[in-house]
Amino acid sequence: RLQGDWSSDVCSSDLDGTNSRIEMGSLTRISDTYASGFGEDLYSTLSAKNGGSIDAAALTTLTGVNLDLDGTGTLAVSQITSLLRSRASVTGAGQTFSNLTDATDTEFLATGAAISLPVLTTLRWGGMTLASGGTITAPLVTDIDGANLSVSGGVTLRLAGVTSYSGAGTGNDQHRVFRAEGAGCRIELPALQTMTGSTYYNNRRSEEHTSELQSPCNLVC
Repeated sequence: RLQGDWSSDVCSSDLDGTNSRIEMGSLTRISDTYASGFGEDLYSTLSAKNGGSIDAAALTTLTGVNLDLDGTGTLAVSQITSLLRSRASVTGAGQTFSNLTDATDTEFLATGAAISLPVLTTLRWGGMTLASGGTITAPLVTDIDGANLSVSGGVTLRLAGVTSYSGAGTGNDQHRVFRAEGAGCRIELPALQTMTGSTYYNNRRSEEHTSELQSPCNLVC
């Protein structure tokens, strides 16, 4: 049983199997201050699978955490308000982040499942990846500066509240990509008016599409 405020290096809570349970009912915050790269496993993970459950109903703020959600276990996400420098990978069954407003530097991956972000406003330096028919809805998001967007599997990503985009570079050799790959794939930014690059060396912005990338807008590069 974990309570209060949990700050650590790298920790992992993986529940697998019926009746497996971790109780964190009073835990309000998890912060992995050294999380630095999801490809290097330098992050903390919360995962409940195959009937397992993690009781963390008071957990509202996560930093440097990988949420591995495949729909076969129980891990509440509706109470989360801040998900920073993190990742949420959703497969199997859809997830609704009812109260999440700030996802700065966080990547959402929807693979064959739906992610609903009804009140999200900030995705700066983050990303959205849709694959195998997965969808993401985020009607109120306005800040996607520095974010990467990728769509495949014949679906549409529509971010109607975004009016501007900046590469928002924080150093050299940073690349930003909007990618729509495959028949029927679309990225729609109907309110977008301006796009600006970065002042750092070798920073690139790329719009890659083998289908349709829609931005009826004025481009300022």
